[in-house]
Amino acid sequence: ILLSISIDGLYGIGHFLAYGIGIIASFFIFVYSKRLTYFLRTSSIVLIIVLFSWHGLIKYSIWNGIRYYDSQEYLKSIPHLERVNRLSPKDIGRFNLLLGMMYLENNNLPKALFYANKALLINPQHKAPKELIELINNKSN
Repeated sequence: ILLSISIDGLYGIGHFLAYGIGIIASFFIFVYSKRLTYFLRTSSIVLIIVLFSWHGLIKYSIWNGIRYYDSQEYLKSIPHLERVNRLSPKDIGRFNLLLGMMYLENNNLPKALFYANKALLINPQHKAPKELIELINNKSN
């Protein structure tokens, strides 16, 4: 269950797929790996646990980043969402946009512009990054 929860909702993985992957990983750990040599068994179990823990950290950071953002505690939210940007293999425009808005609120215009431009590169068709860049440019003038 813990393995499944750590990946549920990430990268568009739904509940059933997450639990299916968790069941397969658990089966491998508890049943199939007994057929392997000690070294292969230990290294594969460690690899599985590290991968799921890494995704669990990403999910925890997303949860805390959004929770602090919703309560307007931007200085607490920023490190969590920056961690998501560093650790996640997939760039997500929404988090870059949130970071840009929070840095704008904290009057750090260079970082706000950096994240707004990054959000625009990820989603060039969305108007929110363009509006944020406009706000940053108006505030800097």
